[in-house]
Amino acid sequence: MNVKRLIMASNLLLFCFGAKAQEALQNYINDSTIARYRYQSEYYYRAEIPAGTSIQEIDLLERDELKPQQHKSIICIGVNSSKEPYSQQRNLEMSKLEEWMNPPYLQLMTPTASMGFDSLGNQLYYFKNNGAEIGYIEENTYFYSTEGFQPLMLFFPSKHDEFVQDLINAGAHFTLNADNSFKLSLNQNEILVDPNDKSVEFNYYEENKYIESRVVYSLYAPYGYVPKYEQVRTKRVDLDYPITRVETTLFSNHVIEDMTGLIDKYTDLAHIEIYPNPVETEYEVLLQGIPEAQVSQVQIRDYMGNIIQTHLNPYVENNLMVLDGSTYPVGALIILVYTQYGIYSETLTKI
Repeated sequence: MNVKRLIMASNLLLFCFGAKAQEALQNYINDSTIARYRYQSEYYYRAEIPAGTSIQEIDLLERDELKPQQHKSIICIGVNSSKEPYSQQRNLEMSKLEEWMNPPYLQLMTPTASMGFDSLGNQLYYFKNNGAEIGYIEENTYFYSTEGFQPLMLFFPSKHDEFVQDLINAGAHFTLNADNSFKLSLNQNEILVDPNDKSVEFNYYEENKYIESRVVYSLYAPYGYVPKYEQVRTKRVDLDYPITRVETTLFSNHVIEDMTGLIDKYTDLAHIEIYPNPVETEYEVLLQGIPEAQVSQVQIRDYMGNIIQTHLNPYVENNLMVLDGSTYPVGALIILVYTQYGIYSETLTKI
């Protein structure tokens, strides 16, 4: 597995295999889903000019990229009721561009077609994918579902060893540092993995560009690690005075559906258990394998990721919490427990 494919894998966080659940009205195409992973992203772009360089010295094509941009969206990756993998993006805020360049409120892409909708659900466009687009989607779907997610797992010792050995077998040079961070280098490309701050750095060449990327992950148990921060710096290597494109993305509100337990769980030793489940009134949350857990809050969310209720600074004794679920809405819900180690998630049913 080469560095470029590892970078591709890091950009798609999970390809979920969860339970069927009804979609809310914001999803105008998929009436149900058998898999879904949702998160919110805030994207910021700026360009850096080399010191002592005037605008006139910048390449004409790069001058168009000097304007700062920002974009806030909710992204959903899943499998719909037709067993098609889909990618959905709801655009909440963005920098104003030319009208024809602005994306619609909601974008949806499946293996067969791409669609756009306004905030009222009116369809703005429908493009049937051509053979090349279908092949690209199928190739990436296969890759992510068979080889992907390495950065999500390589902080676990067994996955770390497997990941390192695979790259060494492919010809990479391995360097272990005193703080247990390690570097893998192949030709002019390198990956630096730091298990202390849960970060992965990539430095690599792609065609006429040099790219530096850093992603910081946080625990989302029991499924693995999800990103909370990413910065990508890109610079052309074939220009005399290239600008540096700096793209920063903040990730939040991760929600994974898993009502039937079909998603692989990488942290079985540390997880939460709900008693009783289904929940009627009071219930217990047991923090298994989480030593001296400090819980700042517990969120209850529905399957669209909406916050139903928040329990702030709940009392924890012997890794056990007692919460009141009497006001929760009936149905399938997600509980998120925020600790000093990361977020622990589980599903519960309110009756």
